[in-house]
Amino acid sequence: NRAILWAAGLSSAFGAFSLDANRPYTVVAYLEKSGYGARGAAPVVKCIFTALSGRTTMDPVLPSDPLDLNAYTAAPERTLTDGIRDALAWQGVRPGRLGY
Repeated sequence: NRAILWAAGLSSAFGAFSLDANRPYTVVAYLEKSGYGARGAAPVVKCIFTALSGRTTMDPVLPSDPLDLNAYTAAPERTLTDGIRDALAWQGVRPGRLGY
């Protein structure tokens, strides 16, 4: 039950490293109040390693728009692209769970 996890404050932590000397990656994920590592943070780490290995196509990384220090309104709502949705679906993440 999500309410119990939130009230108990169970946070999820998981880390892993590659054994490939040509690509020495270390990935760590920490998700507050999201349950245990195997259910919360481990799928995030797996998704990142899958992207680093080139087994999935990722959208290009683009710099964000500069922050408007004079603005008094919230930023416009944006949605994830299909590539990110597909990558998350491949990991078993349902769209409603991440709020998009």
